[in-house]
Amino acid sequence: MKHRGMTAYCSAAEINLTYAGWAGSSSAILSYIRAHPDGFVEKLDLMSQPVSRIERIATQAQPKGILHSIKRLGDLNPDVENAEVQIHCYSRWDGYRDVLDGIRTELLKHLVRLLGSV
Repeated sequence: MKHRGMTAYCSAAEINLTYAGWAGSSSAILSYIRAHPDGFVEKLDLMSQPVSRIERIATQAQPKGILHSIKRLGDLNPDVENAEVQIHCYSRWDGYRDVLDGIRTELLKHLVRLLGSV
C-alpha cells in the first residue's frame, strides 16, 4: 500500500504557517523541518480515502501549499502513556497528486497482469 502513502513530518510543536519568513513557500517550511530532525518524525501517512475523494483533493491542491493535520499521539503509537497528546503533521499539499499517480500505476500493473492471463 506504499502507493497510497504520503510523507508527513510530525511534531508535538505547531509551526506558524503564516510566519512572514516562510514567504508563502512550502519549500521553506519543509527545509526548516528537514533541518530540525530532532523536532520532527518522518512517517508515511496512508491515504485510505476512496479514489474519487483523492482525485477531488488532488485537483484542488495548491502547488506551494502545506497540508497540516492534527492527530492524537495514540493514533501514531498505541503503546504510549499520553495517548491524547496532540501531534501536528505536515506534508506537501500536492502530495495527493503523487498518491493519485501511484494508485493509477498500481491499477495499470494489475490490468496488464490480467490481460497477460487471458
